[in-house]
Parts: sequence; C-alpha cells; structure tokens
Amino acid sequence: MSSELKPVTASANDLQTSFALQPGYVKRRHHTIFWRRSKMSQNFRENESFSNEKPDVSISRRKLLSTLGVAGAALAAGGILGGGSMRTAFGEGATVTEAVYGNGNDACTTAPCVIAVTLSEMRTSLTPDPACTYYVKDSGQEGFFLYDPADTATQDDNGLTIVSSAGARYKRTAVADLNLKWFGAKGDNAADDTQAVQAAVAAAQQLGMAVYAPAGTYLISAPIVLDSAAKPIRISGDGVYTTFFKPHPDFTEANPLEAIFKFNDTLVANRYEFAEFGIVSGQLLDPKRMRYGIYSTKLSHTAFRRLCIQGTQTAALGIGYGWCNDIDSCEFSFNSGDGLLFTAGQLNALNVVNTKIFANAGIGINMAYEGLEVRIQGCTIEKNAACGIYVKKGSFNLSIYSCYFEGNAETGLTFTNPAMIVKASIILNGNVSATEPQAIQNRYPSQNVTITDNFVSVGSEDYFVAGYAVEIGLEIRKNTFLHSGTVREYTLLRTGTNKTGLGAMAKGIIIRDNDVPSNYKPYLNLKTLAIDNVPLSDNTGFHTSKIRHIPRVNYSPALSSFVKIRDFGRPGVFGSAAQQYRQKEVYSFTGEAVPDQWGFSIDLAQYPELAGVYMYFGLYVKQSAANMNTQLFITGTGANTQGYGSNTAWRITSSIVKMPDTGIVNFCVGMIADSAAKTLYIAHPVLSEIGVPYDYYF
Repeated sequence: MSSELKPVTASANDLQTSFALQPGYVKRRHHTIFWRRSKMSQNFRENESFSNEKPDVSISRRKLLSTLGVAGAALAAGGILGGGSMRTAFGEGATVTEAVYGNGNDACTTAPCVIAVTLSEMRTSLTPDPACTYYVKDSGQEGFFLYDPADTATQDDNGLTIVSSAGARYKRTAVADLNLKWFGAKGDNAADDTQAVQAAVAAAQQLGMAVYAPAGTYLISAPIVLDSAAKPIRISGDGVYTTFFKPHPDFTEANPLEAIFKFNDTLVANRYEFAEFGIVSGQLLDPKRMRYGIYSTKLSHTAFRRLCIQGTQTAALGIGYGWCNDIDSCEFSFNSGDGLLFTAGQLNALNVVNTKIFANAGIGINMAYEGLEVRIQGCTIEKNAACGIYVKKGSFNLSIYSCYFEGNAETGLTFTNPAMIVKASIILNGNVSATEPQAIQNRYPSQNVTITDNFVSVGSEDYFVAGYAVEIGLEIRKNTFLHSGTVREYTLLRTGTNKTGLGAMAKGIIIRDNDVPSNYKPYLNLKTLAIDNVPLSDNTGFHTSKIRHIPRVNYSPALSSFVKIRDFGRPGVFGSAAQQYRQKEVYSFTGEAVPDQWGFSIDLAQYPELAGVYMYFGLYVKQSAANMNTQLFITGTGANTQGYGSNTAWRITSSIVKMPDTGIVNFCVGMIADSAAKTLYIAHPVLSEIGVPYDYYF
C-alpha cells in the first residue's frame, strides 16, 4: 500500500468511535491534519485494539507527533490512549500500530513513546523522560506535552507549561490556538475564570499565538489586560450566542467592572482581532455591571468581527487614537451608555460596516474626538435614545451611507449653550475638547461630510441631520424617508448661525434627491431646512448652498433701481461708479463715514410663494481702504455688521432671513467707516432662496 501522505475525511467526534480512515482531511477549527495510509482496522471501536497485523513501517517520536498533529487529541479522547491510569504507546523500532496504540505495557522503557496521563499525574507521579511524549487527557485540557530538561525557570501556567512537584517542566506542543480551558477556565457561569483567561492571553502575547474560547460563559472579576507592547493576538469564540464573557456576580450597577478586555495603552496596539463571542452583564433587563466591553485609547489595524456587546454603562466598545481599524458585523445593543465611543483623538481610517447599533440609552456612535476618513456603511442604527451618530469634535471626510435609521433621539441630546434638546438622527458639532460641556460651537468643524443612500423610518426625532459645524461641505443626498400614521413634519437639515450657542457654521451645503415614497407622502411632510438664530446673524455662508428643486429666481432689482431705505440724515452719495465687475454694474457709497442705506422692498402680497422661505441677500463688495466694512440690513433680521476689515479685494457678503407670512420686508446695504474719505463699491445684488448658489446668477 502506498505510504504517500493522504488526507482523511472524519470529524474529531468521528475519530472517537471509528477509524475507518478514507481520503479527505480532518479539520478541527484552525488545524488540518494529514495521515499516512496503512492497514489499520476498518472496524476499530472504543477501547478495542487493532489486529495483530503489523506493517513494517516504524515511526519515531518526532514523526509520530507530526503525523498525529491535533487529531491525536481526538484519538486519545476515544480511548486509544485513555483508560485508567497512565497508558503507553511505543515509537522507535515499533510498527505504526504499536507506536501509536501501545503493546500492552504501561510505562516507557528506553524507546520514544506516548503516555496518556492526567494533569495531576504529571505534577505528582511521573518520572520525566525526554524521550517520551505525554498526552494530557483531562477534559477540555487535552493535548501533547514534552519534558524540557533544560528549563528550570518557566512558571506553571496550567496551559502551556506544567511544573511537577519535583520541578520538571512539561511543555505543550503541536499548538495553533491556545484554548482557555487548557489554562483551567471552566466557562460554566459559576467559576471565576479571570486568572485562566489572563494566563492564556499572556501566553498568547508572549508567543504571538491566538486564544480560543470554547462555548460557555466565562465570569471575569478583573479586566483582562492586553499588553500593547507585546505581540498582537486574536481572541475568538464559537459565536456570539454560545461564547460569553460576563462580569463576576460580585460587581453591581453601583460598583461596575471597568472592562472585560482592556489594553494597557503603553504603545499603540497593532493588529489585534476580536471575533465570534459575546460580552454581556446578564439578561437584557439586568443591571449594567461593567463600564466597557472592550477599551483602548491607542489602537491600529485591529478588527472587531461578529461580536455582541450588551449591558455596559459607558460604551460597548471604546477605542481611540490610531488608524485602519475595522468594526464588521457586530452588535452593540441594550447599553445604558453609548454603543461605540471614541476615547481619544485622531481616530483615522475607521470602518464601521454591517453593524447593528440598537437600543442604547445614550448615543449610537459617539465621535467625541476628531476622526479622519471614518466610514459608516450598511449599519442598522436604531432606537438610540440620545441620537444615532454624534460628532462632537470635527471629523474630516466622514461618510455615512447605505444605513438604516429608525426611532433614534427619543429623549434627544441636551445642550447647555444654548439650553435646548436636539432630536436628530445625526448631529455634527465642532467642540475643541471632548470634555467640554455640550455647547454648539464651530471651532473644530467637520469637513467633507457625505450622508447618502440611507433609509430612514421616521420616529420621534424631528430632524435627520443637525449640522452645526461644517466648514467645507455637507452633502445629504438620495436618502429615503417614510412614516405612517399621524401626519407630521420632518426636516432634513437643522443648522444655525454665528448667534447659535458659541457660534454655528454650515458652509457648502448640498441637498438633493431626497424623497418620500408616494404612498407615504400623505403622512410625512418633508422639509429641507431649519435655521436657528437668524436675527442679527452674519457671515453665514448660506449663499453657497445647493438644494435641488429650489426655484432659481433673483428677486433683487438692479442697483439702478435701489431706493433710500434707512435715512440717517447723512445722505452722502450713492451712485454709479462708472465701472464694472464681472460685467456687472458697480455703484459706490462716498461722502460720509456712515451714509444713508439704499435697497429695495418685497411685499409678500405680491410674492406669496416666499412666505416662510429661508432667503439670502448677498452682493459683491470692495472697500477702498482698511478700517471700514459693509452693513446689510433686513427687516426682521436686523443689521449684519462684520466689524472693520482690511480686505480691499472684491468679495461676497450675505445675510439671511426667514420670510414672514405677510407684510413688507426691506433689504438694504450701507457703509461703515472711520472716515468720510473712504469709498465702498458694490455690485450684483442677489435675493434668492437658500439653495441656489450666488455664483449661479452670473
């Protein structure tokens, strides 16, 4: 019969009771084991020996181990190496049958052999022999060990190294993943498994290996610390519904465990993976007895895959400074705090994909610190009480697309300046520090935010996006909204002005192709825009906004049709400057430091379509010298005065107004200067609905 390597088709359980070996392979989690074909009996059963036929193929101990691989664990479990006390299989000089399964002797003599023992026997009654291989048959801790006579220092970790009472060191061999149960973990939801889990993690980080958590519930009484300076590892279980890590019952809601897994953050931890397990406090409605599931402030190239984390107080997952991290197909739900929390700044190239962020009492994704190239794709973001996604400190190139939003912001996010509650699925703010009180601020705005192709089932929230700090661009495009039942109004974008809180900013707005399916339109009145604190606001930038389907109409007359609107008794001179800018007529103010103001009026009786509409009044201006500026004035909004400036180039200035339902609204422009010798030039006045850019009217 050929002695070439042939794979065997059989599961580990099959090998416990039958050894009818056929071509194929044995795969137990991450191991593939190959066997040599031989004349093994086709009907061997547990505790029965092979026939006396002995093919003339001998095997050494080293060849034996490489041949057995991890499948040897299954062989032993089936009784081949099992039985009562120690049982021996000889190697060198024996046939394959004798080498693997023994010849009736119970102890080694001088030939290489395999001895089946318990951990207790290994620690107390063995005479160590470097020529022998020891197979531990304790349930859950099975595996092969070799005696290392050169080692006198390694500590007993109950998993990889066993130290006898006489000081002999037995070391596990033929290992791919480190099984928690090798280190004494029970996973029975009763024993404290902290020491065993920590030992397995420490051993894995020393060796650069993976940790495997078999199905079970592992109670943890102190955070499992991962050394950021050690080798990266993977920690995986048997699935989110079968492998669980859970705080020890000694922890309470008033005295929670800090985290199940925590990095010591001495360096940026790099290339870790957490997969296929759950972290829970108990049943869904049980007290939340831990602050975090997994926590780090420095993390890169790390993957979180198919995890379920529930029952935390601060956040299911807290991660910070680093780059290229992936959160894929996870669930962060039923936490009394946030789902995902940024714990430190500069979290770059983060991908949150196909993840369910559900029913958290805080924020679904709390971007408390700045991010760069954060992509949130294909996620379910639902029933997060404060809001779905909150950018507290600006994010650069933030993409939120192909997600499902439903029922977020039932309680809303509370701000202290201004004192208000904002109910929105997504909130974009620009605080300088993550530790600041919740205030609207544009000192650290987001740039290039894209929110597209999302599906929104409108719940108790009033707005889809509250964008208070966006400097370069905010695009809200191709999102679908639905609502049934009571007729209600819903707004795509809520934003503010420099008078909102400590100052809001929204520049480069693009809104297009958002809609409600026809059969839901009777129930949902979709509005485009709401702007806070319009009166007395200035430098708004709304003249750059692009909103599809806004009528492209300039309601301002030409400068030659302007009339005096505000008479200060200082007429000065307002008239043609006998020049053009961009082929547009130029007028000027001269003769007074603060002359009377000129403009035009809009009577809502003649323009009923403008009732309740947000509009901007803008024009090009150029000052002749420093220490002067332009003032725009709108009835109901007041004066837009930006203070003295030194810019003498042509530029656009604008102010906004929400038109009343009835009445007459005046729009006018004037000059403020420290000297009557100065001149203000103006050109190309535009009065338009917000959504048609000023430049469109050239």
